[in-house]
Amino acid sequence: MKMIIIIVVVMSLEGVGLFFMLGKGSSPAATSEHAGEESHDAHGASGAHGGGHGGHGGHDAAAGDSESTEVTLETFMTTNNKASPGSIIHMTFRLVCIVATAQRTAFEHAANEEHRHRVRETVLKVARSASMEDLSDPDLSSIKRLFREEINKVLRKSYVTEVVISDFKTIEQ
Repeated sequence: MKMIIIIVVVMSLEGVGLFFMLGKGSSPAATSEHAGEESHDAHGASGAHGGGHGGHGGHDAAAGDSESTEVTLETFMTTNNKASPGSIIHMTFRLVCIVATAQRTAFEHAANEEHRHRVRETVLKVARSASMEDLSDPDLSSIKRLFREEINKVLRKSYVTEVVISDFKTIEQ
C-alpha cells in the first residue's frame, strides 16, 4: 500500500513539473481572438519538435485563400503510452483548425461552447492512440487527418478543412 501511495505521489509531482516546464494552456476564447498572432509567433519560436504545422507561419496555411480562416482551439497536454511500450510520451501542442470564413462563428460556437468537452475528448483520444510512426512524421499527416475527421464527426458537420499543429513538443520518459 505504501508503494502505491509513493508511486501516485511521484507521478503527480512529475505531472505538475511537466505542466510548469512546458507552459500553461490558455482558454479557447482568448486564443481564438488572437489566432493569427499566436500562430505567427509560434513559427518564430525555435526548438519546437517537428514544427508539424506544414507551412511557414500560421497565415501561410491558407495563404491566398481569403475564403478560409484559422481558429485556435486550445493548447493540449497529454500522455501516450501506446507509441513506445515501456515508456510514456508526454505531448503538448496547439491545435488550430482551418475553416471557411463564412462558418467561423458557427464553428467557434460549436467547438468552443456547445461541444467543447466532446471535441477535447476526441483530440486527446487521437493523441493518446497515435503510434510512434505517426509522432515521428515531420508533417504529422496522419494525426492531422484524424483530428480533422474526428472533430467534424463530433460536430456533425464538415467545418474543418485542414488542421495546423503548432508548438508540438514530446518528451519520452
